[in-house]
Amino acid sequence: MPQIVALDLRAKIGANKVGHERLEELLAKYGAESVKAAMYRQMDDAESKLRAKLERVADGRWTGRCDQEQSHTGDRGIHTITVTLTKTGSDLHFDFTGTSPQAGMINCPYSGLHGGLIAGVILNLCADIPWATGGLWRCISVASQPGTLNNADFPSAVGKASVASGFSTINAVEQCLSQMADSSDALQDHTYANGCGTWDLCVLSGLDQHGNPFTTMLTDAMGAGCGAAMNRDGVDTGGILGMPMGRMPDVEMTEFSAPLLYLWRREEPDSGGPGKFRGGVTASLALIPHDTEVPMAQVISGAGKAVSQNIGAVGGYPGNSQLDVAVRNADVRRLLAAGTIPSSIEEMGGVQEILSCEEEAVLGPNDVHVMFWQGGGGYGDPLLRRPDKVATDVVEMRVSESSARNIYGVVLRDLAVDEPATEAQRADIRSSRREFASNQEVN
Repeated sequence: MPQIVALDLRAKIGANKVGHERLEELLAKYGAESVKAAMYRQMDDAESKLRAKLERVADGRWTGRCDQEQSHTGDRGIHTITVTLTKTGSDLHFDFTGTSPQAGMINCPYSGLHGGLIAGVILNLCADIPWATGGLWRCISVASQPGTLNNADFPSAVGKASVASGFSTINAVEQCLSQMADSSDALQDHTYANGCGTWDLCVLSGLDQHGNPFTTMLTDAMGAGCGAAMNRDGVDTGGILGMPMGRMPDVEMTEFSAPLLYLWRREEPDSGGPGKFRGGVTASLALIPHDTEVPMAQVISGAGKAVSQNIGAVGGYPGNSQLDVAVRNADVRRLLAAGTIPSSIEEMGGVQEILSCEEEAVLGPNDVHVMFWQGGGGYGDPLLRRPDKVATDVVEMRVSESSARNIYGVVLRDLAVDEPATEAQRADIRSSRREFASNQEVN
């Protein structure tokens, strides 16, 4: 899509020009020495505040990992970014030794590792610290092997860097930092489960009802569930923490700008990771081509379909996996003509085709595209969640009644907690866990 790439490049050039102009204005107004002094002061403040936090944590080592399933068309492998964090005094050392070799198109160069690492540090530790990353980096050192997923050598493909190995680096770093924070009473409120593990990309292009070419990227996945914290649930469809300015589009604007019609966009029960504090639930969508009979070219891209990238913390469970489904030759148009809007894949008829992580496909005039993106991981054992909170989740359609019983151990009668049955159910679940653990030790 050369026109779209050219637009991206022009935007980057424009951003650099604006930054250059504003810096010149500062220099003209205050002088170079004053501007540099202010910059150094910001970096010094950021460094001192981060070091003060780190001094409150005992020294130690923690590990994190994030997997991606597919690096190119036809690949069935698992590709892992792994990191070990060593904290000494007020210094953080991140060692990525053991990360999988570069593969296919999911790599990022060292700059992607650099950006993913500092993003994880900012998100977990620096909500109340100036984001002067030059100062934060004074507290950080890195070890990484060239030729790996997040330190790729030329000429490996890195076009998907930001939402592939760059994003996975953030996830792995966040896991380490959350474990570190959880080990300290002073910083325990910085403990978070992973939120949405990556970006669910869908690009569609073709001809609209006037015969004009169009291209659009669905950005609905910006409304992802956030990870739970040590004292609160994750935010439902709250966004992607690594993209603080991201926005979920209005359905009407997408339909206005492209020949598409939504059948639904809704939050999905059970999509947030179970835990003492529940991960934020996420959403799904279903749409069809509208007012055009020309097949649409489609690009699907996004990991987290076979492995969890939104893992829980401190015994919490992961959120849901990503899923893209094409329903071929669906019966939707007949249903709509009869006044029925299908609300499930099963109602649509047709043939279901589960799309892989990286795929080029075609969406026909009678096909439906269904997308589920990732929610947040949970915090703590689900059996420790207050039964009344579980009941509220069921009433508000964040958790199903079956998950309330089988995962949280909460039995409901007419949507009210049956306390004796709940106590017995939780005892049964704990007994099953002990039996499973005992069998694992024997094997």
